[in-house]
Amino acid sequence: VLLAALFRARLRRLAGEEQAGLCAGERAIQAARVTGVPQFLQNAQLEQLYAKTQAGASDRALLNVLTAQAQKSGEVPQQALANLTLAAALRAEDLLDDALTAASQALTLARSCPDQILTGESFLLLMHLRQSLGLTEQVQENRAELLALAETAFAPFHLLLQTPSKPALRQIVMRYA
Repeated sequence: VLLAALFRARLRRLAGEEQAGLCAGERAIQAARVTGVPQFLQNAQLEQLYAKTQAGASDRALLNVLTAQAQKSGEVPQQALANLTLAAALRAEDLLDDALTAASQALTLARSCPDQILTGESFLLLMHLRQSLGLTEQVQENRAELLALAETAFAPFHLLLQTPSKPALRQIVMRYA
């Protein structure tokens, strides 16, 4: 139940279904609590916090707690997600250079796991940040990397790139997510 809810939350968020993604994230947190495994709960809470931060509702105190827990546990994917969440929070605060640093750290950590979805989400945020900073060449490089991941590892990234497969893929994602 936990993994399905986490995946559903992520797919719904990527498909632009913010509220449905948040509901699935809450189900993931409930399922994680039932397991009694602290890392499962931390991961579900980080996923939910990232979604909320992307939607403009950052909680820096909770992020600090979850970041410390991720570092203490040695869970690299959680550390990557914590950095990604920090980058999104900094972006919302218009601290773009700091956000770029945090997103770059998230990418490095995601690649070291390797977690293809976190890697792609890092590229996506880097792409948006670099676009805001007018770094056109780097935006295109990030887009190419994200497109490569969409083609080889995680097709739902096509939803974010406005590729020709988007309408058909969106129908599939919404049917099964």
